[in-house]
Amino acid sequence: MYIQEFLQKTDLLNKLAQITGIPLFIVDSNQQVFQSTKLCELIKHKGRCMGNHLSILSEVMSSGQSCVQECDTEYLRVGLPIITNEGTIGVLTGCGLSSKKQEIKQNILLINDIIQNFINKEDMAKEVGVLYEELNLLYEIARTVSNIFDVDEICQMLVEKAVEIIRVERASLMLFDREREFLKIVAAHGIPQEIVKNTRIKVGEGVAGKVVKDGKPLIVSDAEVEKLSEEERLKRYKTKSFISLPIISVPLKAVGEIIGVINLTDKIDRSIFTSRDLKLLTAMATQGAIAIKNFWLFTDAKELFFNTVKSLSSTIDAKDTYTYGHSERVSKIALAIADELNLSFKEKEIIYLAGLLHDVGKIGIPEEILHKPSKLNEKEYSEIKKHPTISAQIIGTIRQMEDVVPIILHHHERFEGRGYPNGLKGKDIPLGSRILAIADTFDAMTSNRPYRDKFTIDYAIAEIKKYSNIQFDPQVTRAFLSAIEKGKILKE
Repeated sequence: MYIQEFLQKTDLLNKLAQITGIPLFIVDSNQQVFQSTKLCELIKHKGRCMGNHLSILSEVMSSGQSCVQECDTEYLRVGLPIITNEGTIGVLTGCGLSSKKQEIKQNILLINDIIQNFINKEDMAKEVGVLYEELNLLYEIARTVSNIFDVDEICQMLVEKAVEIIRVERASLMLFDREREFLKIVAAHGIPQEIVKNTRIKVGEGVAGKVVKDGKPLIVSDAEVEKLSEEERLKRYKTKSFISLPIISVPLKAVGEIIGVINLTDKIDRSIFTSRDLKLLTAMATQGAIAIKNFWLFTDAKELFFNTVKSLSSTIDAKDTYTYGHSERVSKIALAIADELNLSFKEKEIIYLAGLLHDVGKIGIPEEILHKPSKLNEKEYSEIKKHPTISAQIIGTIRQMEDVVPIILHHHERFEGRGYPNGLKGKDIPLGSRILAIADTFDAMTSNRPYRDKFTIDYAIAEIKKYSNIQFDPQVTRAFLSAIEKGKILKE
């Protein structure tokens, strides 16, 4: 049987399942499953589940129409008929979370179209080659977007892949601005930079605006080009025939919300866009929308997390009016030093958090010690020396802070080994702690304290130089001095 041979040769269902995240089955009219995917993590009761998939067979076979069934409160099944000249020969079924109903339906339609398209072709070898190439490209997109953590990079990758797969000369991807007042181009191919920079489209305006307003993709032949003069047309398009120069606009949807639109024009071979082009672009847009929305959700959660940390830091600093704002300043100084050391974004982020939270343990130190206007005695100094350990204990309860804890714990260690709490020496002290030691000392010296007025910046710099290789790491000291010289560290 053609379809069975095709599935065996291409491992099609498994590849499609990997792309879409949907467990897939094909059941023939004799209720025989001639291939099912390995991706079936949602299914815990396989016998019961297979029975459910067989139950959808009779409904689809009798009606010849697609069908959606609720499996339970959490899952649903979608079934589509596989039709040949001889009639309906089987059913493609897939399942997934009910919360992703629209996404599942869209992906099942694409999968069915790919299989159906094969059945209607006589040249099996050629069709397998084309489909296999498309599947690899779609799988590459799914894999790539999951590893990109920058919206602009995601969008540009989607545009370039659309250009490659559908073979067009011009493409753009537009997203809403933060206030959702208009769409702006965030990634483009073959479009002048001036147009990219200045294009602003409101909902309902033009092809892209109509797509966003209606929430439906469009294939059009002339768009609004008939309204342009001949000179304007030649500036914007490669051909004079606008009937055969369609534009595809596919809305980028995520969790039911339209977040933008992707547009293609000028097919290289000057042919018109087909429904297959539209389905491929829709699949790409779906992957992109999920990645973009996930990045935004991650960014919002991260911003909330940082704001919470800053609020906690400010609360601790507020306990001592002399040190208010100290933690924020230490974080910025530490970042400037880390930048001079060419540390990675992730390393700098960890150091920044450590700077904000390095003194959180002072919440456990009596205020009369923190505010004492004279020199601390030995017992009082012993209490003060507990704050890195207390800080580490408090922050250590937060799983996301596991890389921050060692930096906080050891920021009062000394390079020659006479610091606290553990008397670590040299490179045994975490690099972040060595950076924080200089940042903390510099801000402390250039700030007022209950027992003294602040020192001048020049005096503080001289002291840090003096104690390089004693209290401070020489390499970190050089990075600090370089940041000072470049104006990266400013003290009001």
